[in-house]
Amino acid sequence: MSISDKYIQEFKKIYKDKYGEELTDEKAREMGENLVGFFGILYDLHVKSLKIEEKLKTRPNGFDLTEVGNGQYTCLICGNQIQGKEGWRDKYGNKCLMCQKAVDDNKIEGWILEDTDNWYKSWEISNKLNLHSATIRKMIREGKLKAHIVPNIDGKPFEYLFVAEENYTMLPPKDFEKRNMLLMSSGEFFTEKAPSLYKADFSKLKIAYINTATKKVPDDTYSKKRIERMKELKWNFKIIDIAKFEENKLYEELNEIDIIYVEGGNTFHLLDQIRKKNFTQLVKGKLNRGVLYAGSSAGSYVVCPTIEMSTWTNPDKFDRCGIVDFRGMNLIPFIIKAHVTPKIKKEIQDKIKQSKFEVKLLTDKQALLIHNGEVRLVD
Repeated sequence: MSISDKYIQEFKKIYKDKYGEELTDEKAREMGENLVGFFGILYDLHVKSLKIEEKLKTRPNGFDLTEVGNGQYTCLICGNQIQGKEGWRDKYGNKCLMCQKAVDDNKIEGWILEDTDNWYKSWEISNKLNLHSATIRKMIREGKLKAHIVPNIDGKPFEYLFVAEENYTMLPPKDFEKRNMLLMSSGEFFTEKAPSLYKADFSKLKIAYINTATKKVPDDTYSKKRIERMKELKWNFKIIDIAKFEENKLYEELNEIDIIYVEGGNTFHLLDQIRKKNFTQLVKGKLNRGVLYAGSSAGSYVVCPTIEMSTWTNPDKFDRCGIVDFRGMNLIPFIIKAHVTPKIKKEIQDKIKQSKFEVKLLTDKQALLIHNGEVRLVD
């Protein structure tokens, strides 16, 4: 694709302003044409993806890969290369016929495939835990690892999937070691202690204040106080209720943000909106790019594997917004109980024993600092 001389000169100026290097016309043209070609490929892929989405609206059970396009594809579950009638495409992605049958037969449930960051394949387990495949199979038989099994035509295991939250004692959520998080009981910790904890001037950072959980509470005075305090500190923040944004607009709102702070309130309403807006994937992407996730109370609960602890005390305090599936964002391998006092600690002992997850207790003066896979209690 030919680029006009006018645009070549503009490109040279932009490049010099950003990188301090003067490009020759020849080099600038080469780089520009490569860039245009790259975006052309991205555009074609986007158009193709939109066409597939439109087909799935009228054919939700999917179709074979001849309708997706020529070429080879990778099975979402087993990783084998497939093409044409060897594979199937549905809302979860491309799969070989063996794995697709396991989905159709409910051997692999849809909720597992909805979040590929939530499960490991056999080879990933081998690499992460440094285990031989025979050892993994033995651990499955002994009940030390729980696996979802894709059977072959003879009914024997063809592939195994391991869900992180079902194997939480051995498998952390994927990319946990990359996550930078501050999980608090009270939001006051954020304004009064977080800057010194991180040795940072928060007035020079861009903060997204997510107030969604405050929209379904009888009294949001705590949120108004937090906003006033951040104004007093002259912090650069914007207030975002994720319920008010379409998914793509939400991505735009959170562009170039340094800190995502999720305020407390109604955990059920917050989780409901997180699911509707695909907020989990957005947060994961931001975390992988070094953004700090800070949450207080409900904002801490939703990143756990489950929000069951929000029902341990005052279970009827908030409208549950139709939430019956308590699975959280699963960004951490344990659960948190906030606002703990000596009295509450005594009251919830049975709940702690019954939970399949490790439970970390926080008073309103405490928080968990997560960095490089390490979890530290701070106060």
